[in-house]
Amino acid sequence: MTVLIILSVVWVTVLVLALVGYLGLAAIYLHRARSHVAGIADDLEAVAEGTEPLNDLLGEVATHVTAIHDDMHAVQTGLGQVVEAVSNKQTVETP
Repeated sequence: MTVLIILSVVWVTVLVLALVGYLGLAAIYLHRARSHVAGIADDLEAVAEGTEPLNDLLGEVATHVTAIHDDMHAVQTGLGQVVEAVSNKQTVETP
């Protein structure tokens, strides 16, 4: 074997070992990420189960919030009419 072949084999071996090392680290980090994602999924399921009793109440709350919104809109419309009437009256009264 010539020196060039030996150096080529050594270089390829180093490259392969480096790639194996990087792939091994990637596998470890992916395994850790999978366990973290599984933990997040479990926590989200717990939140969903914990908020299940609120489903009926949220519909009722939404109804009341809509009613409040409608009332506030009516008040805003009324106040707008008052402002318009007052500003028209002041315009008429100025000499």
